[in-house]
Amino acid sequence: MPDPCWQTVGVWGDATCPELQAARHCRSCDVFHHGGRALLDREPPPDYGQEFAAALADPPPADHGPEVAALVFELAGEALAWPLGSVLEVETLRPIRTVPHRRDDVLLGLVNVRGELHLAVSLEVLFGQPRPDARALPPATRLLVVGEARPEWVVPVGATLGMATLPPAGEIEEVPVTVAKSDVPFIRGLFSWRDRRVGVLDDGLVLGALRRRLG
Repeated sequence: MPDPCWQTVGVWGDATCPELQAARHCRSCDVFHHGGRALLDREPPPDYGQEFAAALADPPPADHGPEVAALVFELAGEALAWPLGSVLEVETLRPIRTVPHRRDDVLLGLVNVRGELHLAVSLEVLFGQPRPDARALPPATRLLVVGEARPEWVVPVGATLGMATLPPAGEIEEVPVTVAKSDVPFIRGLFSWRDRRVGVLDDGLVLGALRRRLG
């Protein structure tokens, strides 16, 4: 291969090559062209074929898409995971004021979060379970402020257990038929986390169901 003069006296060097006045750039010079052709025509190393075959035999890992984080909490003795994309805040328990003449038991009342009143709703009722007493929630109760881009609802849940990274969609276990046919169609799968079985909530379905019931 010719001496790479373009890196020493050419435009990628000190630009002292006398041919630059006419060529203006090394790309217009025959020496640069011949150098590129020699690079393409050079003999491959002896083990090149083996390396290429090994690379083809070992494909890159599959891209499962971006990781999704979720907040894991307890509800009626079960561990559930709510994707963080629609969890806007987590607050400690504060008074929930009942609303007279409510149309649906899923509505627990009004709660003040950072000086703003929000509707507090019950996941238990939405999931077909008994309505909790909003005036007698345990001290470990946490309030999830949830919604799509803006606060829509405040959801009282049991103790928060931590943050988890959800497995890729293809690795989340299917919900057993006994659960899928129950009153809880909002769980889209199960995964293992800290020696517990955790149900992954479909937050879009939950929010949509609340809007239909209380909108």
